[in-house]
Amino acid sequence: MQKDLLAKAMAGFWPALGVVDPVRIQAWDEQGLTIGQLRLMSMLLFEDSKTMGELADDLDVRMPTVTGVTDRLVRQGLIERLADAVDRRVVRVRLTEEGRRAMRELEDAGRAFLAPIFERLGAEKVRDLIRIFDEFVEAAREVREAARAQEMAAMEAGSS
Repeated sequence: MQKDLLAKAMAGFWPALGVVDPVRIQAWDEQGLTIGQLRLMSMLLFEDSKTMGELADDLDVRMPTVTGVTDRLVRQGLIERLADAVDRRVVRVRLTEEGRRAMRELEDAGRAFLAPIFERLGAEKVRDLIRIFDEFVEAAREVREAARAQEMAAMEAGSS
């Protein structure tokens, strides 16, 4: 990709994120959540439960980091740990009702802020934006998976 095109994309990306940051940060602060806690809870919102290992992989962090984040969220009553139905050695994590309520409040705040912006853009541009967001997320997933595969190959090469 051309350097100037990449620079323009980056120049547009950061301000776009910055538009919603004040709203998101205020809502997180009102809930007493950190960005890491919110990311973990967001993942649990779309799946009934995840193992600690799955969360570490999805968040691209080490297991002790996930343990610390989950410890704090359990103390806040926002998530709970459960033994896996098949393998009791595996710990699963899921949102509590209080956690779901907190996430609904965050979604409502985001929706209230973004709805008039999307309305102003119009249906066609919003459809384009949705398509681009989907493609962006898929490309990011592919890049991340390729980087992980490269890291694993390098570790295997180093251990031989």
